[in-house]
Amino acid sequence: MGFSLFKKSSKNKVPKEYEGFLSQKEFDKVVDLSLHHLKELGFKVRNIVGGQITIDQGEEEDKHFYLDNLVRKVAQLDQNEWSEEIYSHFYKLQDRSEAYDFLYKDLEHASKYLKVLIKPNDLLPNSEEYVTTEHFPKTLTFLVLDFEDQFHYVRNDRASEWEQPTEKLFQIALSNLSLEEIDVKEYEYNEQFQVFALFSGDFASAFTIELEQNTPFAVSELGTLLVIPTKGTAFLHPISQSNVIDLVTTIYPTVEEFYNEDTGNINTEFYWFYNNQFQIFPRTQNDDGTITISLPSELSTLLN
Repeated sequence: MGFSLFKKSSKNKVPKEYEGFLSQKEFDKVVDLSLHHLKELGFKVRNIVGGQITIDQGEEEDKHFYLDNLVRKVAQLDQNEWSEEIYSHFYKLQDRSEAYDFLYKDLEHASKYLKVLIKPNDLLPNSEEYVTTEHFPKTLTFLVLDFEDQFHYVRNDRASEWEQPTEKLFQIALSNLSLEEIDVKEYEYNEQFQVFALFSGDFASAFTIELEQNTPFAVSELGTLLVIPTKGTAFLHPISQSNVIDLVTTIYPTVEEFYNEDTGNINTEFYWFYNNQFQIFPRTQNDDGTITISLPSELSTLLN
C-alpha cells in the first residue's frame, strides 16, 4: 500500500498514548491505511495530527475522527487483518443523516434500533445536549440508535420529535438490550470468590443496568460487586462473605488491564448493586501514589 498523503513532508509521530500499542512503523501503516480507505469512502481529509483526522466538509463545519479505539482494535489483530478492520471502522462513520431524519419521524420503526451505551460522565463537554441518564456514579448512560453498524447518539432536540417521555425511550432501549447475546464465563479467584465475566462487542457493561433481570445468577442477598472497565466487558461477584475487599485487591490488575487495552473504556471503579441501586466503592489517593478502596458504609454494616 503506497498511498500516503502527509508522510512525505512530515513524519506523523506516534502519539505518546499509543506507544504501548503500536510502534512508529505500525502507526505509520495505520495512518496510511486510514487515509487510503477514507479516500475510497469519499471523505476529504484536511489534515491528520497525532490521533486526530480532520475531514473537510466544504461549507459545513469540519468533522473530526479519532484513532483511539481503532488503535486499540488493530493492536490485537494480525497485520493482514488491519485493512479490513480499518475500512469497516470508517465505513460505519459515513453520513446517514437522511435515514436518521426518517427514523425521527417514526418511533414505531425507530424503536427497534434504540439501545444504550455507558460512557464516562466527563467524556463530552456538551453531554447535556444528548439524551442521557445516570445508572452508575461517575458515568452517563446515553440513548443511541444502533443502525447499520453505526451508533447514533440521540440529541434532546431530535428526541422531542418522538413526543414521548425520556423514561419510556430508555425502557424501550433496555428491553432491546436484554435480547443481546452476551458471552458469560465463570471464574474462581483465591479459591473462594465466584466471579462472572461478561463479554460482548459493545453491550456487556450496559447489560448490567438491569442486573436482576439479565443476570439473576450474579445477585445475592448481600447484593453484587461489579466492575465495568469497558463497554464490552463486565465483572460480577455475588457477595457472600465479609472479606470482599480481598477480591477487589486481587482482581484490580485485571480490571486495569482491560481498561487500558480494550476499546470503549469506561472506568476502573467498583460498584455495589443493592436494592436496585448502584453505589460506588470509595477510594482514597495515598501520598505514595497508591489508592485505597473501601467498602460502601451500608455494605460494611451489612457484612459486620
